[in-house]
Amino acid sequence: MAKAAEAKNIASDLGEADVFFADIARAKLGDWEALQTVGAREWARLKPLNENLLPMLPYYADST
Repeated sequence: MAKAAEAKNIASDLGEADVFFADIARAKLGDWEALQTVGAREWARLKPLNENLLPMLPYYADST
């Protein structure tokens, strides 16, 4: 989608499709050190913060 929307920075951060999906697989396994794309490494860096913020959102509490 990022490429189709010509969002060049996002497309660059996510990398090619095969690398992007490989990073998803690595993330599911918790293999943070092996993440290859800028986007995946940024996501991994922010994941703990996101886990702390989600419970503060009203819609999150309603869905759990």
